[in-house]
Amino acid sequence: MKKNFIPVALISLALITMLAFWGCSKSTDPPDNGPTEEQLQQLEDIQQTQLEYYADLEDLLAEMDTAYAKDSIVAIMATDTLVEWALATSQGINIQYNIGMRGGFLLDPLRYDMEDSMRGHKGNYDEQEGMAVSGLVVPTNAGTRFLAPAFSEFINADLFVERRGNSAFEQVGFDNFYLYANSNCFVQRFTYLSDWGIIRISSHGIAWPSKTNIQEVYLMTGEEANRETNTEYFSSIETGDVPIFVRTGSNMYCISPAFFGMYNDLSVNKTVVSLGFCFSFLGSWPSTIIDECGASACLGYDWAVQADKDAYWTEDFFNQLCDTTRETPLTIGEWYPTIENTYYSSRHSRWVTILYDGDDSTALWLPLRITSIDPTSGSEDTIVTIRGIGFGDTEDEVRFDDVVATNISVWTDTLIRVAVPAGLTEGAVAIVKVVVDGMESNGVEFTIESGPPLDLSRVILLSVLIRLQKTTQTNDTTTTNAGGYGIDWLSGSFSGNTFYGYRDTINIWGDTEIIETATVTVDPIARQVTSFNFTVASDVLDGVIISSSAISGNNIPSEFGSIHFRLQGTNVCSHISNFESRRDDYSTGDWAELIGYSCDEYSDMEIYFYNSD
Repeated sequence: MKKNFIPVALISLALITMLAFWGCSKSTDPPDNGPTEEQLQQLEDIQQTQLEYYADLEDLLAEMDTAYAKDSIVAIMATDTLVEWALATSQGINIQYNIGMRGGFLLDPLRYDMEDSMRGHKGNYDEQEGMAVSGLVVPTNAGTRFLAPAFSEFINADLFVERRGNSAFEQVGFDNFYLYANSNCFVQRFTYLSDWGIIRISSHGIAWPSKTNIQEVYLMTGEEANRETNTEYFSSIETGDVPIFVRTGSNMYCISPAFFGMYNDLSVNKTVVSLGFCFSFLGSWPSTIIDECGASACLGYDWAVQADKDAYWTEDFFNQLCDTTRETPLTIGEWYPTIENTYYSSRHSRWVTILYDGDDSTALWLPLRITSIDPTSGSEDTIVTIRGIGFGDTEDEVRFDDVVATNISVWTDTLIRVAVPAGLTEGAVAIVKVVVDGMESNGVEFTIESGPPLDLSRVILLSVLIRLQKTTQTNDTTTTNAGGYGIDWLSGSFSGNTFYGYRDTINIWGDTEIIETATVTVDPIARQVTSFNFTVASDVLDGVIISSSAISGNNIPSEFGSIHFRLQGTNVCSHISNFESRRDDYSTGDWAELIGYSCDEYSDMEIYFYNSD
């Protein structure tokens, strides 16, 4: 042997007293306060001890049979007061610590990547009539997430699933997979996944306490143990819901189904979950995802699965359920009987099966489906563009809640343009649906705003208030005098949605011609100013002095007979640079200058829309 186990034993004995203190700390500090510094240090010491045991195991593996090496380390840990029990498994060694923490060594994950030469896979799918459309359960969010903590190990399989999945999603309006790989799959990444319609997870699954007695299955993340995460999830580490396993020399966080269920409500968007890791349908993963998280469907495996088999099954699932050439969508309940859902693993001498749980009527598209609306808010007569599939070529109905829209300007199989009807409650959220031959599409939210769109045929006047300050130096004395305000109107007209204004005037001292121009672009439906540019030039002041920037979120309130708008929360200083005009009297050394003030309470801009009749 290259080294003995004395260092580990000494470290373990030194931690005996820490265990007692650990319990005392828990009882004196409220859970909401988080772990104490002593508790964090104890946890880090145990993690370091685990690495020491792993190093000893590697030394033994270099000299003896794997099974004998694992048994030797287990025998040593049996004398360690930190360890409640240790068990050699086909995957490595599982360790239950006395403090409640769980961990171990993942030596053989039982899952390997597919070959570089990947052939397409096709299930023995037969055309079927399908079930009634009214009974379909479809994810209501087009977002997708792909969590691949072991991406570097399964790069071929993961890229295959990502590429084929994206191709299928394009047919039904789902977004491309947003792939998180390796260390980017930290523990927190597995929390708050409620906003996605499809979730794919590809990693290692660890059977606990062993694959011959599976009571739970842990999912390996891509994050190495560190103090920040130890602190944030201390209670879950302490209870074994976030165990820490050594993989290739690093302490890596894993998560339990209970931890996943604690943070995710998948009922919000009727999410579909694909679990691409070993033993994923054993333990409590399916019951947690379906019963506790409320997902519409979940797929996984009843044993250690090869990456290529997982990839081909997953590809077939996405392809078949996203096939829009069918008259009606294929459901998961119809798809499953048509595939070869079992293969014999000679490596494990047993059959491995893909399984699913959830609603049999789960599908990934509707024959009549809205994929987007633009804008998502507006008032009466706002023109809304609806995109989707299955609208047909003959105009039918668009409903905002129970109100049928009567002004439809465009209707094609994939696009509808319709005006928001009258009779809706301002401030409410209406559900927009397309109805074809009595069949309703999915519903999409639309917020009803107050007031009709702006009529840009009306006259616009722009008033720009600029406070000027005159500073004069005479005989070494500097005098500052506040000037007046440029308050004349810039009148102009619209071209499209953009107003062009102009003013040619004399400054407040009456000795300098000032030319001011302005362009203001307005969104007449959203009732917002989207951009503003104001320019000042004169025969004394140098060139263009004013800067421009985009403005958004500035609502234009309606008033009887006129519409008044002020750039709320945006001062002129956001759009006009300080300018200076200096006049020197070289014979006396005296000088005077004009300074444009743009950032005080006296500077502002106002735009008035008013009826011309």
